[in-house]
Amino acid sequence: MRKTLNFMRSMRFGIILLLLIAACSIVGSVIPQGREMAWYVDSYPKTHMLIFTLRLNEIFTNWYFVLTMTLLGINLSLCSIVRIKSVVKSCRELIPTAQKRPNSDSLNAEESEYLDKFLQSRGCKKTCSGSSRVYSKNLFGCYGSFITHLSILLTLIFGAAGLY
Repeated sequence: MRKTLNFMRSMRFGIILLLLIAACSIVGSVIPQGREMAWYVDSYPKTHMLIFTLRLNEIFTNWYFVLTMTLLGINLSLCSIVRIKSVVKSCRELIPTAQKRPNSDSLNAEESEYLDKFLQSRGCKKTCSGSSRVYSKNLFGCYGSFITHLSILLTLIFGAAGLY
């Protein structure tokens, strides 16, 4: 229970960070970056002081944007490190767990052969243990959330490397 709460807090914090990054990115896309101060005074006569005060003219190198990106990187790293052991364990246990489940439907020989051919034609791998057969496909998909976190983390790292 406690682990689930910590995971939910971590996920909620990550989503808040993503929303802040999205908001900064939208502002940085709407307000052109890196122009001369005179250009902002001419282009934004009523709001140029706000732009300079919040440094919205250089938002992607601003301390709060860099801090938010750093916090997101730390959050993704810790979340991935904490979860990888349980993800690997659950992926390894998928087929043995399915084999232990009781069979709820009985098929005759013809139906069983048809189902076997159909599932194998779809690329499913058959694993037999005793009287049970388990068909599986794309077990690598168990690692989807980890790979997503890793890809976002790599994007952050290479983006930071390109920026600096």
